[in-house]
Amino acid sequence: MAWLALLVGTSLLALTALVLAHAMSRGSATGLLIAAYVIGWTELVCVTLALSAVHAVTRGALLATLGCAAGVALFARRRSLSADAVSSSSQTQLAALRRALGDRILLSLATAVAAGVAYAVALTVVTPQNDDDVIFDHLLRAALWRQSHAVGHPFCACAPYIQTYPPHGEIGSLFAMVLGPGDRFVGLVQTVAYLVTTVGVVGLARRIGLSPREAVFGGLVFATLPIVVLQASTAQNDLLVASFLVAAVFFLLDASPKAPWLAGAATALAVGTKVTAPLALPLLSAIAIMIAATHRMQRLLALVGGTALGAYWYVSNALHYGAWNFGFPEGAAGGPADVAARWLRLGIEFIDLAGARGRDIWLYPLAAVLIAVILVASSAAGRTRRPSVALSAALLLVGSSPLLLRPLARASVHAYASLWLRLDRPDLANLDTGRDITYAASNFSWYGPLGLLLLLALPFLAVGVVRRRRIGTTAALMAIAPLYWLIAVSLTVKYQEWDGRFFMFPMALAASTLGLLWRFRTLTLALTGIAVTALALVLVNDGKRPAGLPLLEPADASIWSTPRWVAQARRPGARDIIRYLDQRVPNRAAVALGVTPHDAAYPFFGRSLSHRVVLLPPGTRDVPRVNWEFVGPDSANALCGRNWRLVASFNSGWRVYMRAARTRC
Repeated sequence: MAWLALLVGTSLLALTALVLAHAMSRGSATGLLIAAYVIGWTELVCVTLALSAVHAVTRGALLATLGCAAGVALFARRRSLSADAVSSSSQTQLAALRRALGDRILLSLATAVAAGVAYAVALTVVTPQNDDDVIFDHLLRAALWRQSHAVGHPFCACAPYIQTYPPHGEIGSLFAMVLGPGDRFVGLVQTVAYLVTTVGVVGLARRIGLSPREAVFGGLVFATLPIVVLQASTAQNDLLVASFLVAAVFFLLDASPKAPWLAGAATALAVGTKVTAPLALPLLSAIAIMIAATHRMQRLLALVGGTALGAYWYVSNALHYGAWNFGFPEGAAGGPADVAARWLRLGIEFIDLAGARGRDIWLYPLAAVLIAVILVASSAAGRTRRPSVALSAALLLVGSSPLLLRPLARASVHAYASLWLRLDRPDLANLDTGRDITYAASNFSWYGPLGLLLLLALPFLAVGVVRRRRIGTTAALMAIAPLYWLIAVSLTVKYQEWDGRFFMFPMALAASTLGLLWRFRTLTLALTGIAVTALALVLVNDGKRPAGLPLLEPADASIWSTPRWVAQARRPGARDIIRYLDQRVPNRAAVALGVTPHDAAYPFFGRSLSHRVVLLPPGTRDVPRVNWEFVGPDSANALCGRNWRLVASFNSGWRVYMRAARTRC
């Protein structure tokens, strides 16, 4: 069974990583886990690139190589490994975690997050991947690599950007595709990144001096943020970048002499995953400089070395295309006014109510009322102190605060547009003014009602606490990370309505300081209600993968009963051609594909990646050993006419041909 090969390969990878992590990070269970994550990914990238050199990224070669690596690691560390692999420090940390989860607020949050993780796993295993970026980019690239048994620069006129983006995220998808059954488990790559990032937030909070309960509170709240939750079941790569960068910060704050190596490796992994990762380098450098003087230069050199190693794909782009990015992504343009407009518009995007469509927004005050009722009932039963009228009113007021975000968003957009119209810049005034702040999707949503808190309120709180010398200045730097990122993105990245996914790393840093609010119990109760409600709303009302569960609004058609040809039809008319492919074209058939960048090529690999896809370069006359040809509505590319006969055409403009002869064209 194919899933068994994936289980074996993952186990071998984890075994090697844990053995080596035990040698490099003995301090805590958190450090062991994050070190193993970084080492495991480093091994996977190195093994995959090495096998790609000889076009040997196959199931057998991967398992054999990972098995040899695990054997070598076990042999090399045989004398230092013992039955007591978890140190007393780790045992103390785990005991502290158990005590923290004894708190009812944290237990409620942890239960909600666990349910969200279970839902994400079920979603990725049972339902088809259907995000636009995943279908047009990430999985198409990984499927082409799987087909050629190598990571490389596949030519694709239908999606030229897949040749130039850094590859680490898709290497994870490739691993799941080669060892697993089709693409069923590709989403679990980001699920693991979601869990590791959450653990990393807790670890960072402990390293800046917060208590276990304060740290766990910040980590669990981060795990409920809408865009974070929505991406945890997709084959995108934004959570991966966040996980690597959080790991880099975690090891920069580690006093161990071996920690800089791990920080450098994590930085290399991030830079090799997404072009936005280098924006973190000034922040990482500032953290490395602000910590204790010991090993400071070593940490800075590790960041420089990691950046250089992770940039290998940009060098490859320069050699292949004469440009480090071949024009992708499109950078920011314009003068100071354009930068200021992007900065203001991105700031407004933090007013977010993802999933709270229509009457569903009233679930926020209902949750606050429910918490107040539970408090009163608990006090009547003698379990807690009787809440005062003032505290109950404060709870209801804070818990109902998301109701204010719709009018705030409207007023902010109106003020933004009015400003630029007065300055005679209608192009800037109309920048995404019609955005729906309640729409939930893995590339569209932002950070829900708590996003503004993490962006604006925490920096002031953290600076105040630093002044009272309760925590160090590193915590204040983490709290203001989203503000820095807002400026950095405005300066470097073209404005897009889906820029929110680029902020996962700074939001994770800010969340690590959220435990500063733990002493205000009424506030933390209200924030817990908001966080759990936001988590439920985005999972139920996911615009691309709705649960089909009616809340206060009628439900959309459920993704659980949606066939692949509907779920992956990202363009009108595409569902008929995908259905034809699934029902008429036999498994293992070779398919020639003439499409444009507006067409999704990935679905043509079939439900279980059983088809061989040949992307037709312009001017191609014929392809040997191919018996099927699919031509998109806007494609002028077609093979030699006398060798092919038309067998199906659709109102959408799609055409299907079968081979009629093999004469020379």
